[in-house]
Amino acid sequence: VVARHRDRLGDVEGQRALELNPRRVEAWAVIGEAQEQLGNRSDAIAAFVRVTTAKPDVGEYWYKLGRVRIDAGQAGEGVSALIRAADLGDAMSKRPPWLADAHRLAGDGLRGRGDRAGAIRHYQRYLETAPAGGINNPSRRKAVCLSSSARNA
Repeated sequence: VVARHRDRLGDVEGQRALELNPRRVEAWAVIGEAQEQLGNRSDAIAAFVRVTTAKPDVGEYWYKLGRVRIDAGQAGEGVSALIRAADLGDAMSKRPPWLADAHRLAGDGLRGRGDRAGAIRHYQRYLETAPAGGINNPSRRKAVCLSSSARNA
């Protein structure tokens, strides 16, 4: 019982913030994260859509929307949101911590669609933005292989 209520804390805090100041749309991001953790993907998507509609220039919100859409089986919409997130993140003066993952997930999604050129572009950016540490990660190996074959083609 305690765990169930603790999981809903983010939702309660977000709802309270919206009651106090309805223009504080960032509270929808808190609600989206709480709903995602609870496994309520459709509610999480709805919350992140509200945030990205109100704050379309915040890449982190697009990243979170894309990630939860992919988890919900909405690959097309998820990849589009991740591409938007990656583009916004690339334009930032300081590299956000979610940027490499946005490029990796966008690359995976584009590769699944058969868009090899798009996948390579995002995998190359993933390699440029991901923390150092070798290529033991399967996505890193995939990115290196695709990037290498693109240079040799």
